Amino acid sequence: MNAPAGAGRSGIEHQAIRPVPAHGLQGGLTEPRLIVEVLSDSTEAFDRGAKFEHYRRIPTLAEYVPVDPLKQTVEVFRRDETGHWVLYDDRGEDRIVLESVKLSLNRALLFENV
Repeated sequence: MNAPAGAGRSGIEHQAIRPVPAHGLQGGLTEPRLIVEVLSDSTEAFDRGAKFEHYRRIPTLAEYVPVDPLKQTVEVFRRDETGHWVLYDDRGEDRIVLESVKLSLNRALLFENV
């Protein structure tokens, strides 16, 4: 599958992403809009449970994206306008859309070397 015009080999469309400064904290952002988490067998339950519960309390967070490299799945949990979290399961789609950072990823290229 070829990347669309304007996209690099990674399948990521050209888009500048600038992290929010850590405001004095080392090693972390204080106002994330997007968190992408690569799941593993040993941490998946915690990542989807207690950790996601903590993430949902971050007022600036708009999307949480757990990625399972073994199952080659990507789920996009997006906060809607009422503050509720909605799962956008687009397994049949060629592209993964991350609205919070205006980014579109080529699904096939994301898992190309897995």
